[in-house]
Amino acid sequence: SRYSYSVDFEYSRGKHYLQKNNDDPFMRLFVGDYILRESCSDCQFKGFERVSDITLGDFWGIWDVAPEMDDNKGTSLVFTHSSKGENLLHSITDKIKLYKVSLDQAGQANPSMFCSAVHKPEREEVLDMIADNRFQDVVSMMPYKTKERETFVTKTKRVIRNILDIGRKRL
Repeated sequence: SRYSYSVDFEYSRGKHYLQKNNDDPFMRLFVGDYILRESCSDCQFKGFERVSDITLGDFWGIWDVAPEMDDNKGTSLVFTHSSKGENLLHSITDKIKLYKVSLDQAGQANPSMFCSAVHKPEREEVLDMIADNRFQDVVSMMPYKTKERETFVTKTKRVIRNILDIGRKRL
């Protein structure tokens, strides 16, 4: 994978978590469509024609379309749908790096612009297992090799412990 997942834990003595997407348990579940919101499977905001002035999103595939825009920190995709949106974008061009691409290039690696996500059939079961702290059961469902499964369980437990620790410290 070309991207990673990073979390800074403000309330836990400066802890920092950084993993490549394929190595991070949360991202594997998220990108694999196991833990998306229910509304993602019936999104009403697809296609290029929108009622908004501007649409913002992640520009997946920027490394193939315009490698010079890929700073490994994330590149946004911006669509303007009205003269107001055009004016707003042009009002900040001195503060951002802008690169114009065609609609075909923008849509090439961004299928979610056109189609709703399709939840995995196991989605509800996975969410129930996570809620019940049954990580090993989730891991057994995932298509990982044995060593990856062990790493998945260990990392998932660590991430959840860190999140719980942060929550406790806030109270």
